Amino acid sequence: MLAIRTFGLKHVGRLLGMIPMVLQSGLKGKIPLSGPLHRPISSIQHIQRLFKRVRTKS
Repeated sequence: MLAIRTFGLKHVGRLLGMIPMVLQSGLKGKIPLSGPLHRPISSIQHIQRLFKRVRTKS
């Protein structure tokens, strides 16, 4: 799985700059089977809060 930081759909210039990397990833078979656009995680706020608590305790 290819782990990269994305910029959202509002930053078109940055997304266009990622096209060469996306093409290389596609040729190497590293694009997920669900497609390049994923559904948002419904409980992401809970997960983020959990990570913040763990980080502040350590």
